[in-house]
Amino acid sequence: MHFQQLTMENFKSFHGKHVLNFNDYGPGLHFLAGRNEVEPDLGANGAGKSTIWDCLSWVLYGKTLRSLKAGNVRTWKTTKGCQASVIFDCHDKTYRVNRTWNPNTLTLAIDDEQARPVDQLEIDNLIVLTHESFQHAITIGQFSNMFFDLPPAQKLLRFSEVLDLDYWIGRSKFTSEKAHEIDDKLRRAEERKNIYEGQLMILKRSIQDNKKLSRGYEKNRREAVKAHEKGIATKRSSLVHLQKDTKRLLDILTQLNTDFTESEDELKAIEIASTGLVDKITEVRARLLQLQSEETNLTDTISQLREVGGVCSYCRQKVDKEHIEKELTQFSTKVQSVRKKAANERELLKRILTEQTDYNEIRSDIVLRCQKLNTEIQEQSHQKQEINYGTKTLQIDIEHMTNDIKMKEEEENPFDSIIRTEAERFAETQKKSKTVSLKINKNIRFHEALTFWIKGFKDVRLMLIDEALIALEVEVNNYLIEFGLRDWAVTFDVERETKSGGISKGFQILIHSPYNKEPVPWEAWSGGESQRLRLAGTMGLASLILSAKGVTSNIEVFDEPSRHLSSEGIEDLTALLSQLARDTDKQIWLVDHCQYDAGAFDSITTIVKTTEGSYIMKDESVHH
Repeated sequence: MHFQQLTMENFKSFHGKHVLNFNDYGPGLHFLAGRNEVEPDLGANGAGKSTIWDCLSWVLYGKTLRSLKAGNVRTWKTTKGCQASVIFDCHDKTYRVNRTWNPNTLTLAIDDEQARPVDQLEIDNLIVLTHESFQHAITIGQFSNMFFDLPPAQKLLRFSEVLDLDYWIGRSKFTSEKAHEIDDKLRRAEERKNIYEGQLMILKRSIQDNKKLSRGYEKNRREAVKAHEKGIATKRSSLVHLQKDTKRLLDILTQLNTDFTESEDELKAIEIASTGLVDKITEVRARLLQLQSEETNLTDTISQLREVGGVCSYCRQKVDKEHIEKELTQFSTKVQSVRKKAANERELLKRILTEQTDYNEIRSDIVLRCQKLNTEIQEQSHQKQEINYGTKTLQIDIEHMTNDIKMKEEEENPFDSIIRTEAERFAETQKKSKTVSLKINKNIRFHEALTFWIKGFKDVRLMLIDEALIALEVEVNNYLIEFGLRDWAVTFDVERETKSGGISKGFQILIHSPYNKEPVPWEAWSGGESQRLRLAGTMGLASLILSAKGVTSNIEVFDEPSRHLSSEGIEDLTALLSQLARDTDKQIWLVDHCQYDAGAFDSITTIVKTTEGSYIMKDESVHH
């Protein structure tokens, strides 16, 4: 990153708009001083020197070097919001980042494009450096000790933070948590698989049982159809016999009806003939009665004539005996004639009665025959009705049995639908089981990989630590040469994994000097060399951070690095930083309240604080 310009408005002690144009300063050592005109007793303190770099941190990260945010950065001179922007070049493009508070906005403009709203993540990805790394690589501030001055544990923490080495511990922890999640997933998957396998076993057994029942059902159906077909054949055979019996009975009934009709006709003829005989008998009997009456009258007349004494009893005339005899003869002849006729009539009546008796016998025979025929006709008709009923019953039975066969043949096997449903469930469950098995196998492989990387990430971290330590040693030792300590060297040693799998904490700095045969811990050093060692460590870490992140910067800031330094140490510091600026072609800003030799700097810029606020004042008289 090549910083061009920093603009701030109403930021902390700076009221109004103020601009620090880095393009006005070339490579070299630049001094940023302070003058507090509001509280002169404080000298350079409280003027706002560090506010410049707080502003740069705030516009890039949303927080100052001491992590102040939001309304804490607004100047007390106004109730309005504050804003700041920074322009820098990166990857052959010019970027302008602008941040405001009240309202809160963050925008980014690239080259000549219009500014657009962005989130902090996009800015972080652009800058690459974390906030912590930024403070150790670019703004080595008043509010953080130099790297060598930190306690061992703090050194290790800072070393891990700025190089993101704890990222691998996080990845290892994340991988371990993920492995536990996979364990849980595997356990749940195994449970599901066991459930599915249990369901498959039950379904398989049920399908087999239902297939057996289905075969039994089909067997029963075939047997039922076969029984019906046999029954139909039997009933059709019976029906044929009944039809023959029906034909035979029809023939018998026809003959019986013919015989009955003939008998009736014969009976009618006898009845007619008998009726004629009755008339004849009546006529003959009438004639007999008449003849009997005539005979009686003649007999009475004869009796009367025999009793006549010579006088007619009717006319009272006298009659002679000869006349009487003659009359008696005549009447006797008449009586004989009447009697003869009567005898003939009786003979005729006898013959007619005999004939009538014969007719009655014949009639009785005919009536009896008709009765027998009628009885036989009724019996045969009843038998025919029974046969008809049996025939109808057989036909109905055959129809029912035929329908039953059709229904049996068309009827769906109830077990088939159960088998289909269970087969579908079996296939679906089998598919689920295979899917779960695939997931289990995949998760097993994933778990194996995770298990490998739980330690693997730690190994990567240790490898990176080793590489980073080597790189840091190279950087620091290069700076030692730059600072004139050619026969000096620094070595580092940090944490290692213990046999139990834990991590031993610590960060040791060992100094190899011409004065000692064995390396001496950094904490044992003091004197003029210690400042060079301290600065070499700080600059080496900064170079390592920038190199590891693939970042370059045209500025580097040392805020109040003179603490605990003597006047000779301050002179050495400025000389070292000046030489470093020339060697690295950077703007190195030294921010301090101490008095320095103006001749040691390429420029001096003063932050002046008045009652109106702080402002930037560049001393144009200083120029090398």
